[in-house]
Amino acid sequence: MTRAAAAALAALILLVAGCAGTQPAPGAAPASVSSGDRPSVSATMMCKPEAAAEIAAALGARPSRPPTPIWVDRLYSCRYTYDSGVMVLSVKELSDDATTTAYYTAAQDRVPGRTTVQILGQTGFAEPGGSIVLRKDFKVLRVDVSALPDRFGDPAHTRAEVAYAVTAVILGCWTGS
Repeated sequence: MTRAAAAALAALILLVAGCAGTQPAPGAAPASVSSGDRPSVSATMMCKPEAAAEIAAALGARPSRPPTPIWVDRLYSCRYTYDSGVMVLSVKELSDDATTTAYYTAAQDRVPGRTTVQILGQTGFAEPGGSIVLRKDFKVLRVDVSALPDRFGDPAHTRAEVAYAVTAVILGCWTGS
C-alpha cells in the first residue's frame, strides 16, 4: 500500500471509528495496566462489540460469529471468523520497557522480508503476507490476516490494507489509554 493510500485509509477509519463506550469507569484502574492475571482494559477492547462493529464498518464485512477472547501467558487474542476466512488479533502484555523491546525485537527478527510501517504515530512492521505487528507502550499488537483471502471486504481490500485498517481501529480505541 502506498503511503498516500495508507494515510487516506487511516483518515477514513478515524471518521468511522471512535470506540464509543469503551472508556473505563471513573475511578477504574488505568486502561493500559494489566495485573498479570487478567488483561488490561485496553487490550480487551479489540474483542468487544464496539470494536467488532467498527472493524466491520471499516472492512465492509461482518464476522459470521462474535469474536471469542482467550487470555494465556499474558497474550490476549480473539479470532474474527468470516465466511471466507479468519483474522486473529492478539496483544502481548509485558511489564516494562526492556522486556517489551526484547519481545518486539525477537518478533521482528523472526520475519525476513518485513517492512516498516507507521500507523497513527506508532512504528511497527508488516510481514510479507500483510499481517502487522506494532508496539505501543508495554504492548505488542499483532493483526494476523494470513488466513483471509487475497482480497477481502466490501469493497475488496488487499490483506495489507485490511491489516492496516484494523490496526488503525485498534489504536484509535487505545488513544488515551
